Amino acid sequence: MATGLAAKPTIVTGTEPQFSAFQRHGLAVTETRRAVSDHGIIADSPIDMAHLRRYTLGDRGLEKEVLDLFLAQLPSIIGALGVSETGDVRSRAAHTLKGSGRAVGAWRIAALAEDIEDVMRANSQAALQPLVDQIEAAVDDVRGFVDATYAVEIAG
Repeated sequence: MATGLAAKPTIVTGTEPQFSAFQRHGLAVTETRRAVSDHGIIADSPIDMAHLRRYTLGDRGLEKEVLDLFLAQLPSIIGALGVSETGDVRSRAAHTLKGSGRAVGAWRIAALAEDIEDVMRANSQAALQPLVDQIEAAVDDVRGFVDATYAVEIAG
C-alpha cells in the first residue's frame, strides 16, 4: 500500500551485515559507507541529482537555490547537535536534518541524522560526536559537489 512517503534510506557497504546505529558507529568503525536512496539506488554522489530534479523539474537555477538553502541551514542545525545542547534540542535538530537531507537527496546526511536520532533514544552520548563528525565530513562533500556541479553557472 503506497503512502506517498519515501522509504527510509539505509547505509550499505556491500556484504556487511546491517547493524544498529550504536554498533555501526562505534569508534572502531571507519569504513566508507554509501547511501541508498528511497528507490534502492546506491548514491555514490553526495546529492542524488535524479531525486532533486524530480522536485525542481530539471531547473538548474532552482536546483542550485535549493542546495544553497540546504547548505545555509546546516551550520545552525549541526551546532544544535552539540553536547552543550539539551537532548530535546539535539533530537529536533537531528530530525530536521534528516528531513532536509531526504528532501534534497543527501542520503548520507539523512541516514547519519537518523542514526543520531537512534543514538539519542539509546542515550549514548559517547556515540554522538563520531556521528556529528561524519555529518560534518558529509556536508563538506556536499559543498564540494555543489561548487563543482554549478561552477560553470557561477563562472559564466
